[in-house]
Amino acid sequence: MLPVRIAAHALVSESDSWSAALEQAVRRTMRLSMVADPASWLFRSRVQGARWLVLLDGLDEITDADARRTVVKAIAQHARADSDYRFVITSRPLPDAELSPLRTAVLGEHTLEPFGPEELREFADRWFAAQFDADEQARAAADRFLDETEDSRLHELVRNPLLATIAAVNATVSPGRPLPTHRVSLYERFFARLLSPGTSGGRQSALRRRLQDDPDRLELYLWLERNKRALLRALGRHRLEHEGPLLEAAADWVRVTGPACLHELPDWEEGLPDVLVGTGLLVNAEDGFRFLHHSFAEYFAAEVYADEIRADFPNAESWFWRVFQSDDHTLPLFVMCLWASRPDCAPDLLAERLSSGTAGGHSRSLLAGLLLAEGVRFGESHCRQVIERLERIGCCTGDRDDQDEAFDTLGGLGHIPTVTGCE
Repeated sequence: MLPVRIAAHALVSESDSWSAALEQAVRRTMRLSMVADPASWLFRSRVQGARWLVLLDGLDEITDADARRTVVKAIAQHARADSDYRFVITSRPLPDAELSPLRTAVLGEHTLEPFGPEELREFADRWFAAQFDADEQARAAADRFLDETEDSRLHELVRNPLLATIAAVNATVSPGRPLPTHRVSLYERFFARLLSPGTSGGRQSALRRRLQDDPDRLELYLWLERNKRALLRALGRHRLEHEGPLLEAAADWVRVTGPACLHELPDWEEGLPDVLVGTGLLVNAEDGFRFLHHSFAEYFAAEVYADEIRADFPNAESWFWRVFQSDDHTLPLFVMCLWASRPDCAPDLLAERLSSGTAGGHSRSLLAGLLLAEGVRFGESHCRQVIERLERIGCCTGDRDDQDEAFDTLGGLGHIPTVTGCE
């Protein structure tokens, strides 16, 4: 087989044929890594008898649902036993209906398992061994990390390798501070550390020395340093709503919001790649700039969405339904948690809306429990109501999936007295 890796979003194309779409996707993904552009006829069939092994990365990162369904159908059409193409596809969870064409094709399905106790122990040992020269210090730091993550609020989170890594970074840079206990607070402390002025002081000093004779360019780059978070928010939203390159989106954002000196600077865009890499959250890959993890884009986009929602949350039901209809709850949970953290918003409004509605059935109580587990501060009466409903779902419903989810959610609520004290 002849392997070729492509970013899934690069397959979104107006091409009339599979071979032309594949050729364009390879070009968009590989870019300057290629010596010459391939011809579309190369992808029509096997190459010297060898099948194409198409490594399709990030199917879930095609943000337009219709475009994603079109790509899925095209893959299913070419994923036959006698086809000239074999596929390895990576994706976060997507709705079952979207993936059904692939499940009828000759494709196996595998799920990456979360960390168990042994894997988390091994991860912690290796992580902290890389941070300390002395074995004794490394063991002590690993033991402290594992003790902290036994907290019921963290225990399930750190089974996710990405969240375990973020927690380990927080434990490394702030060893004297307790670890954040919710996903939103884990992300927030991680991003705050990367984007704080203290982490860019050396870079700003170097900029001042290098550009001391070019004050307008210096003003632009210092402005970009001060506005990194706003830039990331714009890029996060762009990634979720559009397929275009992030570098172009960054340039467009700077043109609209940048300082007045921008219009006097020739070729100012040439320095943007260094600015994006300097955030520590974007990487310049073969297929252009991308966030290190798609959930980083979702977090920054969620900050924008949460800020735009009024205090009375008029479209709450539409965000609830995003959770009910998808296996991946990341974006809507981020939005609701960030909205609830605003000083002008009342978190209990979410509990009241979830309690009073009927559409979605048990999913409404399960979502309320997830919000509690993510750190949303409901009042005591709403906390008790949510927990009682989760207990009823766990004990009395006939739906095994709902039962399991209710007990999993209750397992993350041990810090709430209503749960701790119940029998």
